[in-house]
Amino acid sequence: MRIHVYFRRNGETTIRDLGMREMGSVPAQDDDVIINVDRQTISAKVTRVRTFLPVEHQAQRDPEIYLEST
Repeated sequence: MRIHVYFRRNGETTIRDLGMREMGSVPAQDDDVIINVDRQTISAKVTRVRTFLPVEHQAQRDPEIYLEST
């Protein structure tokens, strides 16, 4: 499943757009995940999950997750 991922390191104020990533499923809010960022494997917590309902006459949108490093 393709998921649009946004990431922020602990203590940073800026959220970075990591683009589309392949994941097995959409993680729940407050789940811990492992993600590769800048060639580093980082443990992160899911702070927000956005899923979209299909809307007539619009393209299907991929889910979005927001992560913060732990």
